[in-house]
Amino acid sequence: MPTPIAFVEHDQAVLGMLTNVFGGDSAFQVAGRFTSVASALEQIPALPAPPAVVLMDIHFPRGSGIECTQRLKEAMPKLLVLMLTALADSETLFQALRAGADGYLLKRTSPAGIVAAVEEALNGGAPMTPGIARKVLRHFDSDRHRTARLSELTSREREVLEHLARFGSSDKEIAKALHISPETVAFHFRGIYTKLQVQSRSEAIVRYYRPEATPGR
Repeated sequence: MPTPIAFVEHDQAVLGMLTNVFGGDSAFQVAGRFTSVASALEQIPALPAPPAVVLMDIHFPRGSGIECTQRLKEAMPKLLVLMLTALADSETLFQALRAGADGYLLKRTSPAGIVAAVEEALNGGAPMTPGIARKVLRHFDSDRHRTARLSELTSREREVLEHLARFGSSDKEIAKALHISPETVAFHFRGIYTKLQVQSRSEAIVRYYRPEATPGR
């Protein structure tokens, strides 16, 4: 069955591009297109076939895609939300991750790259474009709380989480890189979630490198 996907985007050109790309891919079904935060919050949870993935812009004439992400995730915990935005500043990035975003892409990402990122998220990854990943790592490396946060996890849990943060990998890719099974990767993620008091991989990354972030949001 095709994966239902929805777009929350007020730029008609970007909305048309996403519709053409995913509407022409038999692996996906466009479940909804929304040009405002208000319409997305009202209609997405009520769709007959709720989307598995939402591609979300950040800035709207009224409302915020970050707030929309948080509220949708509260109403639909299994929903995957990938931010698709022109902005790449660190604070906006971390606000989006704290809101529960499962990935962060720039609008200049190629259509094929966007599709690949959605597939990666569906496979358990946390996709980020290379420029975003570098920005995150620079911020991570300067965090004065890093050592204290490292001490709460086992060495293998740190390897798993750092591989996720650097490469946005799926369980299968992390397992291959660390020479362990995907089931063992999943086991380590359960330990990470418990120790960092989070419920998603994006929240784990934020809590690991930004310990002042509020657990759970």
